[in-house]
Amino acid sequence: MINLEKFIARRKALGLSQQELAAGICTQATLSKLERNGRIPSLKIMTQLCERLDLTLNDLLLTDPNTSLVKATLEKAEFELITLEYAQAKAQLAKINTKDLPDTLTEMTYYYLLGYVQVLGGTEPLTALFYFNQILTDLDPKGQTIFSLLAYTGSGLVYSRQGKNDQAEFYFNKVFKQIYHTQATDAQSVGRILNMLFFCAQFYAKINELKVSNALLDYAYKLSAKYHVTYYVARVLALKAENTHKAAGSPVEVKKLLTSARVFAEFNENDQLLKQIQTLWDALDTKKTRP
Repeated sequence: MINLEKFIARRKALGLSQQELAAGICTQATLSKLERNGRIPSLKIMTQLCERLDLTLNDLLLTDPNTSLVKATLEKAEFELITLEYAQAKAQLAKINTKDLPDTLTEMTYYYLLGYVQVLGGTEPLTALFYFNQILTDLDPKGQTIFSLLAYTGSGLVYSRQGKNDQAEFYFNKVFKQIYHTQATDAQSVGRILNMLFFCAQFYAKINELKVSNALLDYAYKLSAKYHVTYYVARVLALKAENTHKAAGSPVEVKKLLTSARVFAEFNENDQLLKQIQTLWDALDTKKTRP
């Protein structure tokens, strides 16, 4: 639910009439219905009204203890997803009853995470498409939020894992066309953008588009440095090392990238990634010692 009293008080404190606040965003009648009856306009309109008042949607959400618990659980699940702990992420999501999801944004968060856990955890990748379609067809049909891009990325992952690269490329290309224009607003949105950059880069590496993959990885690295987000740096560097190895690059350069990746993986206690890094390192040593 929206805290209408706070919304109206902020408008009046800024000295804005309903007509002035609504100008260029919606009709004065739409705003009047919101303030009188709590009739929420579209997500896009609501977001624009909040921006004009220098508020966020989260500033206006009325939360109860159960809602706070749901959001905290989703945050834990997303962290487990980032650190490749898919079983733990699945366990966190299992605690949530869909009836307790308080708003559309929280619903989209839930379905995006559930879809990723299904495909990345290797349990039921095709079931993930159902969850992504909840976002694409029901919750954000006009593609106005970052969750549609996350759903496109997830759908691409499903088809890529099935070996259907043409279908996967259809979805990854949708993300590629928009990802450089997607604005980061906070640490959480940065993490989600890095998510998409990494999986796009991983796919383009798979189909041997190494220049495209490396460009995405370089952008992800710069974004991580700009916003001081370290969780994806190790994965970015590890994939860059794999690309360099695939392109017959210098083993010294590959190991330099892997060493840096290991430092960040150890810092974030990402045990799963450390195992992957060690596997590639051992492969280099094996190749070196062959007669």
